[in-house]
Amino acid sequence: MADRPDKTLPDSLPSGVASVSLSGQEYESKVKALAEKTLKTFMGLLPSNYVSQVKGPFYTMQFQAAAEEMARIQVSASEVFSDSDYDFTRPEFIHQILRSLIFRRQDGNNPTISGDISYREFLKGMVALLLAGGTKLTIEQAVGLLTDDLMSVVEASIERRSDPKSGYALSDEFLYEVNISVANGTQFPVDPVTLQENLKLVLDVLAPAETIYEYRHVFQDSLVPVFTDSLSMDLNAHYYDDFRRYWLGAKHLSGTVGVTLSDRSLFQDLTRDFSNILPGSNLTITSGANVGVFRVVEAVAFPISRDRTSTVAFTTSATVTGTASITGDVITTNVDMSGLPEGTTITFAFTTGSETYRLQTLLGEKTHGPVGDPIGLDIVGSSAAPDALFTTTQPHDLQVLSGYSAIRIVGHSDVTLNGFHNVATVPSSTTFTVGAPGIGGVKGQVIYPTYKVRLAKSILRLQKRMANVLTGQSYTVTVDRLGMQEAHLVGTEDASSFFFI
Repeated sequence: MADRPDKTLPDSLPSGVASVSLSGQEYESKVKALAEKTLKTFMGLLPSNYVSQVKGPFYTMQFQAAAEEMARIQVSASEVFSDSDYDFTRPEFIHQILRSLIFRRQDGNNPTISGDISYREFLKGMVALLLAGGTKLTIEQAVGLLTDDLMSVVEASIERRSDPKSGYALSDEFLYEVNISVANGTQFPVDPVTLQENLKLVLDVLAPAETIYEYRHVFQDSLVPVFTDSLSMDLNAHYYDDFRRYWLGAKHLSGTVGVTLSDRSLFQDLTRDFSNILPGSNLTITSGANVGVFRVVEAVAFPISRDRTSTVAFTTSATVTGTASITGDVITTNVDMSGLPEGTTITFAFTTGSETYRLQTLLGEKTHGPVGDPIGLDIVGSSAAPDALFTTTQPHDLQVLSGYSAIRIVGHSDVTLNGFHNVATVPSSTTFTVGAPGIGGVKGQVIYPTYKVRLAKSILRLQKRMANVLTGQSYTVTVDRLGMQEAHLVGTEDASSFFFI
């Protein structure tokens, strides 16, 4: 069919969803005439005291813009009736007209909707929403046309007026938030990119010019069980695994044997490890001539912050003696330190006098862990043949007459094998024998010799000096509440000292 000169739209349109261009002098004349008629109707609806005969006031300009837009919609829609075959017009043609009218400002971009019927239902819904205007309700309904996922629209100006603590400020007056979540935020959207692009086109059509939209997919953190199987603990010693380390943070650490050292800005307690005392904590001395509150600058292992690399003789509270070199807060000794009990102190014989400190952590190549509870290689079995033959879970790297020939067995079911031994033979990378008979059994660990130990931070450096050099002072000091535990009495035993982070 040939195009008629009185028609704005052609008789045929390209197949598929495409933009229809409306232009031409006749089209513009029709729009102008209809706009003037509509504006006259608008002005007639106002009270006489609001009507101006001059097209200049702000409200007349708004009426003029609205009238022109309505005229364009009416003229475009009327083109369908210009077709002589109107009664036989294809539905595709009508929906192309609807698309061009709804998304006229989107430069030919079309929402991506799966299925022709779904697309037509979407267009019908958009027509109804355009007539209703750009409100929070219409925005929610528009999002509902595109997705069935859980959705919420937040109008910042309303939230701010209804709840002063909402967090929205005056700068958010024209802000809307569009939030989408799948399965209450526990799943990822199927095609979030396409949904976001579709919503961008829809919001551009419905939103007033001054409105700003924030669009986001909302996810929620979910906690899963730490253990999915049964849990068992072998309490062959009273060193409990600290599964409760984050439960009851202590408010302070206290003691009764605090010592004010000679320069009076250092406070020491060899029965405590101050590693969890943060700068800015308060040390409160409650007895003696130094009673008062002092601000902590830092917790240190040595009073002088420098390396001491010269060899120095030492003794320990566990009667182990030897020589050591000191680097920072780590000492390297000429004797095995893996057998020392928890809370062991070490005294160095410096030329300027003796100094005593607390040992904290074993740093051997194969042995590490707190002093008194070194972590070794697990033993999965042993037999007597006639020397005890041990089997380990991992390669042990032991050699006869090597530096690791002297080892210690702890926690074995055959208690006669617990203690220090020399390696006799190494049949394989996971087996070895010692020069002692046994009756076999399982459990236990192989503890390797260790010659490096880290000192505990048992000294607090204070911001101001105390008045007197004293010993035996009672005190309390505030701590990092995630790093310490309050005492948990187990029977008649205080087990809190076995909980470490």
